[in-house]
Amino acid sequence: MDLEQYRLANGWTYDDLARHLSLTHRTVARDYALGRRWPHPDRVDEFLRVADGVTLEALHRRHANYVRSRSVNAA
Repeated sequence: MDLEQYRLANGWTYDDLARHLSLTHRTVARDYALGRRWPHPDRVDEFLRVADGVTLEALHRRHANYVRSRSVNAA
């Protein structure tokens, strides 16, 4: 499960996710959840610790898909 799936499974808004992950703003939480940003390694470890069921593989897959979609659209 990635952060977006985790958010949806809990019925949370991005504000809720930001609070749960100790982030400063919902747009930061949204960008991480949608794979638009890749967090610092310390932050990844924290996400995996507090977001039960979220995996590193799922986070990477979401981010890789986002990066791929951006490079296809840029071409």
